[in-house]
Amino acid sequence: MFVVRSGSSAVRQRNRGFTLIELLVVIAIIAILIALLLPAVQQAREAARRTQCRNNLKQLGLAAHNFESTYRHLPTGYIGPDNSTCASCYNGTTGGSLVGPLVQMLPYVEQSPLFNTLEPILLNADVPATSQYQWWNDTTFRPAMMAKIPGYICPSAAPAQDSNTGSFCAGLQWWLVAPTTATINYATFGAGTNLAVGANNYIVDQAGRTNYLGVAGRMGQLDEPGWDNWKGCFARRSKTKFRDLSDGTTNVLMFGESLGMVTTAGVITVGNTWISPGMLPTGWGALANKADTGNPMIYRYSSSHVGVVHFGMADGSVRPISVNIDLGTYRSYLAGGSDGNVLGEF
Repeated sequence: MFVVRSGSSAVRQRNRGFTLIELLVVIAIIAILIALLLPAVQQAREAARRTQCRNNLKQLGLAAHNFESTYRHLPTGYIGPDNSTCASCYNGTTGGSLVGPLVQMLPYVEQSPLFNTLEPILLNADVPATSQYQWWNDTTFRPAMMAKIPGYICPSAAPAQDSNTGSFCAGLQWWLVAPTTATINYATFGAGTNLAVGANNYIVDQAGRTNYLGVAGRMGQLDEPGWDNWKGCFARRSKTKFRDLSDGTTNVLMFGESLGMVTTAGVITVGNTWISPGMLPTGWGALANKADTGNPMIYRYSSSHVGVVHFGMADGSVRPISVNIDLGTYRSYLAGGSDGNVLGEF
């Protein structure tokens, strides 16, 4: 019989393990590799989200073009009062439905079943405002407002919005046109606040959000002389045609990203609802990223993408525009549809 001695080299070889130093070295190497890999993975994911965001804006541009082909004009900026100087039109029973282009384009973004549930009279800009009431007073719009439409949300901003428990802007911002000034109106509801509508209450925080707003020009539609050049694609009861954009559709902003209001912790506390007016002027300040915080964010186009905000142009293309773009180029030349200025690279 063959016997292996206990002190033999074969037995000693089998019983040998890692030393503590070797184990620590292996752990350190793995940690370094993970530290090198994680930023690359995050960058790849953000690149994918940016691509999806651009695709969302591309689809909005195509939807607007299909809408224009059908009706011979772009969607109405918002179906508001007939009288541009009406200060008492927002009484809940008259003054227009206050719905904007994203609602009107639902059939063109594969949301026809949702669109067909809505009251038609509130979607028609040819109906006098005195025969229309605000959308939150309608039994078809109240349940519809809770619909979550993926194509209306930027993937980079979605986590912050989905976890948002703060207030948000149910009406967002729309422009009343006055002879000398433009008055901005928006409605902000607190966390968990009910939007009282007749016998039914709906939690405002449950409304479907959007990160994409129509561009209303530099300061919206103003009656003051000289401001017509800075009008954008959307305005109160507007019916803008592509031929009205004399600067060329490649040089005019049509849709842009908007986060709303962001806290220092990166939480979006005031967001945009797709069912509300859904347009914004460019004149309130420079482009912003999520690092910018506070109330001024509500009035500015902004994104969660580092250094850029995506815009859909009137020709249907999508451009990432640097937050450091020249203010005159961004707020006036690109936002206005007929200012006559020649644009270079931007």
